[in-house]
Amino acid sequence: MIERHFQFNGFEWSGWTIFSVCAVVAALVSIVMLFRYERRLVSSSIGNVLISLRIAALILILLTFLEPVLTWSFNVNKTGRLIVAVDVSDSMNTQDRHASDLEKLRLARALKMIGNDQVNSRLDRWEAAYAADQEPPWVDEDETANPQKREELAASRKENLTAIFADIDQMSRKEIAQKLLLNPANPILEQLQERGQVDVVLFAGDAVTTDQTTLEKSLNEVPDQVHMELSNLTQALKNTGGSSETGEAPIAGYILLTDGRDNSQLNPVTMAAQLGQMQVPIYPVVVGTDHQPKDISIADLDYPQTAFKDDRPLLKARIGTNGYDGQEISVILKQGDQELAVKRFTSRGVSKLLEFELDSGKLGRQEFTLETEVLPGETRDDNNDKNFAINIVDDKSHVLLVEETARWEYRFLHHALERDKRIALEQVLFEQPYMGLLPQPFFPTQLKINVPVAKPNEDPGSKPHPFADQDLIIIGDVSPEHLEEENWKHIQTFVGDQGGTLVLLAGKKFMPLGHRSPTLNELLPLKSPKVIDWNQANFKVPPGERGMRLRLTPEGEAEPLLQFDANAEINRDIWQDLPGHLWFLQGELKPGATVLAYGISPFNASPNEKTDGVIIHR
Repeated sequence: MIERHFQFNGFEWSGWTIFSVCAVVAALVSIVMLFRYERRLVSSSIGNVLISLRIAALILILLTFLEPVLTWSFNVNKTGRLIVAVDVSDSMNTQDRHASDLEKLRLARALKMIGNDQVNSRLDRWEAAYAADQEPPWVDEDETANPQKREELAASRKENLTAIFADIDQMSRKEIAQKLLLNPANPILEQLQERGQVDVVLFAGDAVTTDQTTLEKSLNEVPDQVHMELSNLTQALKNTGGSSETGEAPIAGYILLTDGRDNSQLNPVTMAAQLGQMQVPIYPVVVGTDHQPKDISIADLDYPQTAFKDDRPLLKARIGTNGYDGQEISVILKQGDQELAVKRFTSRGVSKLLEFELDSGKLGRQEFTLETEVLPGETRDDNNDKNFAINIVDDKSHVLLVEETARWEYRFLHHALERDKRIALEQVLFEQPYMGLLPQPFFPTQLKINVPVAKPNEDPGSKPHPFADQDLIIIGDVSPEHLEEENWKHIQTFVGDQGGTLVLLAGKKFMPLGHRSPTLNELLPLKSPKVIDWNQANFKVPPGERGMRLRLTPEGEAEPLLQFDANAEINRDIWQDLPGHLWFLQGELKPGATVLAYGISPFNASPNEKTDGVIIHR
């Protein structure tokens, strides 16, 4: 709805308004007196034109004094989006047969499997009895006085409730969450959609936006990128939804249907605190039971991602033990089919921390499995083993630094890496000053790639890989003339087949916008990159306050490379005080990519990790 208003602010009688009107009246009297004199000097037609112009000028001046204002009023309704996130991780496949009768009765009522306006008061009394560990009063006092009928009625109701409990025992947590949202008797999702815009998100190790049609199907059939073997509450809170129907409306809140399990080694409270600062509420709906099931699980693994050859890397494993007090638990460390170590302990009802020394005699990626035996009566057996891997390197990490010119970033990395005694640094600098005093430039100017000519009938797996002697390649602002498509394919082989690490540094000249390489586009963790160049010369703020600052995501805070201090709060303060950036690249995050740090706009715009990522890992 649009409304237009026209008014004169000067009609509010004030001293200035009265003075203005008097001045105009005085001027008008003067003009009339002047007109009488002019009639003796000019013709009547010219005199009339002159007085008309003078009066028009006076009227314009008077209107100016009266301050005319024309306003338009727009009434716009803005509706925030509600994100309903459903946990589809493997733990949600659990059937809580061990839940108490009170919990099952409450769940049956929530799912509209039992109850109506006529019997709700009776069910309330049953709940109160279960809560007091008593037998429910199956028949009310005023229903019948016949003992036989009372007994038959009680047996019938008890049998009916037992059958309902049996149906609940067959439901997984995932099915319960599905029924809570879509149950025709109480369609909660439909009721939420009547109140505003709703986006549905499925999450486990990662999160994807979906629609109601997918939610109505089996939740065991979800995209592979969700990684159902993991459970990451942080990903659920990071997902901003957004569909063709809801667009980019602001997020009004999150509803999480989950069992609360999180094995991502990230702290979801950190992400929740960030949402709290943006006044975005979170409403958790916990699906499951308060009663601990009988279960032996590998709750958490702590191990180094990389270790040097002949070091003594240590695996710390936390073993969860519920319901097996006094029993001996065996934990086995394997590599392939070979048992490396077995440790035993007696369960005391609390988790147990065990340590295993890992073999670091072989170079390369070493994969291990830690498992526990499945004991009789366990509620689930999908958490009795975990796979992990560490990368064993030789006494030095081999790093290749590639740059076009000796810009500031190159010099910083050159000095930082050269000082580290455990790094063997090789460098390629394509464009460098050369005065001819030495036989060749100080740094190599060509990229050496170890790709021998293929021999007939040669096993492809036996060929040396390009960059076989490197662990890490850092590529700066290099022109496409020096890194062609064939070079990028070798680099892709280094990353994909050799398990090497590639770091790409964005540059103003070439990287990556100056390249037209399909292979480079596949390697990038984002698509459709674009330049963000803030010309802040007119900002009336000190230089130290200009530019975009970086804020770590929960994944970034857990990354050792980005930790300036062991204390998380101190580390955040250090990142907040770093100088801002006036130039950077942004783009749309690719599936599987993780934002470690995103930019905070100086214009107080709402952060969006999907588009504001600056340090991205994939």
